[in-house]
Amino acid sequence: MTRNYSLSTFISRNRVNVKWRIALVLLFPFALLEGRTAPMPQTVPAANTPIAFVHVCVIDLNSSTLRGNYTVIIKGALIDQVGPSDQVNVPEGVGHLEARGKFLVPGLWDMHVHIGSNALLLPFYIANGVTAVRSMADSVTEIRNFRQQIEGGEITGPRIIATAGQIIDGPHAVWPGSVSAATESEGRDAVDQVIAEGSDFAKVYDMLPRAAYFGVAEESKRKNIPFAGHLPMSVTAVEASDAGQKSIEHLIGIPLACSAKEVSLREEVLESGRHADSAWPALRAYRRADSAAFDSYSSQKADTLYARLVNNRTWIVPTLTNTLASIHSDDKTFRSDPRLQYMPDNLLSFWQAGEHSHILTTKEQRSKNRSLQKYLHLVRAMHRKGVQILPGTDTPNPFSFPGFGLHDELKLLVKAGFTPAEALRAATRDSARFMGLLDSYGTVEPRKAADLILLDANPLKDINSIDKINAVVTRGRLFRREDLESLLRSARK
Repeated sequence: MTRNYSLSTFISRNRVNVKWRIALVLLFPFALLEGRTAPMPQTVPAANTPIAFVHVCVIDLNSSTLRGNYTVIIKGALIDQVGPSDQVNVPEGVGHLEARGKFLVPGLWDMHVHIGSNALLLPFYIANGVTAVRSMADSVTEIRNFRQQIEGGEITGPRIIATAGQIIDGPHAVWPGSVSAATESEGRDAVDQVIAEGSDFAKVYDMLPRAAYFGVAEESKRKNIPFAGHLPMSVTAVEASDAGQKSIEHLIGIPLACSAKEVSLREEVLESGRHADSAWPALRAYRRADSAAFDSYSSQKADTLYARLVNNRTWIVPTLTNTLASIHSDDKTFRSDPRLQYMPDNLLSFWQAGEHSHILTTKEQRSKNRSLQKYLHLVRAMHRKGVQILPGTDTPNPFSFPGFGLHDELKLLVKAGFTPAEALRAATRDSARFMGLLDSYGTVEPRKAADLILLDANPLKDINSIDKINAVVTRGRLFRREDLESLLRSARK
């Protein structure tokens, strides 16, 4: 079954009021872009043109150190040589790019995106040095087409390293078109179905019942594919980690798992969904329970959970950008971001939904900031205990900008206690390691993919330097600053 989500139809059929229209978009972004949009006219740099960055400072993310006055030679789609400039001879026919005073880092990975069917969003990733993404629920057919077009140089876009295809959810699925599973057997069948349709991994969702969830876990293990996604309200974070869920997306359910009142709060959530004929009552209760759980946070419970996540190698993708946007969704100043000029009209119409947006009062601003700080503290505590964390934006959620948003996410990780080097490593080396692709991606080393960013300032000193992009290389194709500006200008048109 190919997904054909229509957000407007879903809203009208479910008679969702304006307030919940906003909540709907904030929670479930991947249906925002409907209909295939023709790719914008682009000038794609030629492939297989050998180039060399000379006298560049290479950021070694294996050791978080700087390798000054280096030369990096790229041939085809791979890095050919890396070494001190006085030891590496650049062959004839290789274009010299003087990069003295500049910094070379691996291309960034966004580990939680929804691409939809709109090719207009793809160049934004490259314009911001995001050279790879993980699709967390998209039409497999669309992803296959985009992969072919991007790899063939027809359009500019990132590597789509994996896609979940259809979501696996319960009988009262949040999204029409999801694969429904109620029993253990149906959970196993759901995994077989998404594999047959071309999914690279199975994605579980909020309303999946316990029996079906463990059926998904067992069949995923038997078929040797990962399963990841939301933390269903029917299982605890500890149970999900023990069952082998590779990544837990967002932070939904994590505050609940750290609460001294987890049992009673969880029972309230489950009770709200037992006799409902849709997902909404339970979803609202789940979000309320998570918010209330912060007031009964137990360090002892949290430490037990974090140790289990570390031991089971369960990764967390907190999507802090999404959290920030949801907290400030009614703030007019937040809605005046200059990057809005690049977004397509059909996306903006959902991002700007709501009738009550206003300038926040000082009291409101403080309350919103306290809410954000709770999530930042949660990420800080997990990070300090060694939980493996990856950056993801959940774009095109409102104000989670494709490409740009990953810069926002890295800055939020630094606010949460990461060093700039740790944040960069999460978006490069760690992301490649999570995907089992570290032999080919994630660091600036010979025989690895020529996916690189040339920066005008040192991001290890200040993570905000990630915005100062001088050039991007993807699949061995060089995009100079003027090429990147051209991509953005074309999008604005």
